[in-house]
Amino acid sequence: RLVSFAMTAATNMEFNAASVLLRFLSRVVKGASLAVLVLWCLESVYRSCLEAWPYDERSFFIVSSVMVHELVYVTVNVFFHLCDQNGWLARYKLARSEGQLPTAELMHATWKMASINHLLIQPVSLLLVYQIFVWCGMPPLDAPFPPFWVAFRQFVICLLFNRFGFYFAHRLLHYKPLYKRFHKQHHRFSGTVGFAAEYAGPLEQFLANALPTVGGCMFFGSHLGVWLVWQAWRLEQTYESHSGYCFRGSLLDRIGMLHANATEHHDFHHTKNLGNYGGELEDYFFGTMTPYMEHKAALAAAASTSSTSVAAKSAKPVKAE
Repeated sequence: RLVSFAMTAATNMEFNAASVLLRFLSRVVKGASLAVLVLWCLESVYRSCLEAWPYDERSFFIVSSVMVHELVYVTVNVFFHLCDQNGWLARYKLARSEGQLPTAELMHATWKMASINHLLIQPVSLLLVYQIFVWCGMPPLDAPFPPFWVAFRQFVICLLFNRFGFYFAHRLLHYKPLYKRFHKQHHRFSGTVGFAAEYAGPLEQFLANALPTVGGCMFFGSHLGVWLVWQAWRLEQTYESHSGYCFRGSLLDRIGMLHANATEHHDFHHTKNLGNYGGELEDYFFGTMTPYMEHKAALAAAASTSSTSVAAKSAKPVKAE
């Protein structure tokens, strides 16, 4: 009965402390478990690449990190872009008004900034942080992958560091004196697309994007393999949550491979620019998702009224001829 209650609370969109916490724990357990399985499945590929690499460990660290970033950035965002262009997966598309659609000028500016960040700033940043990874205990690159529970713990640390780091950095950037100068650029996308996830100025990129993503691995001595899998997981999640597609109810969402809850949560932040600075757990317990809860309650009330009206019409007796 306890398991049944936990599963129901984890999927039900009720907003109380128990339901919010159980949804969060469900996502953590499923996500970290899947990440460990991916890590193990890719170990032979990792070993083959490392053995074939003719240069030092620092260069392997930089190149492998850049390659994972580019692979996820291109595949996920091009897929969602094709969905938008061709009307694929329309049943999962969140509502957009005409004014919320990004202009061609905005998309070109986004791609230009991404090219500079990916090809220049990212490699230089990785060159600088590599030594911090080593100082904080990253094992040699040819060390065995960690066993299940060690890897699971490392992924949970990465997730928690990212969730709370992003929440507080993002909330700070919405502080009025900082918002216009440092964060308003990102909110030029009121109806976001996957590419919009990285459309931000240098301070925001460092404070809210890079540091929360890297910190959990960098400061806690994770294996490079853990970092590469975590990087792919985090990037897919942020691109999906900006994509405008919410896969709630799909099999991939139920098993933890997709992030419908995060997508709907963050999409409200962009379309309304009210609260929802992080994930559901942080916003609920720090009191920054009241507008979202009111919005969900209004939608539920409207749906209930509509259902009652339809049921009443169906039950109305038909006059005999």
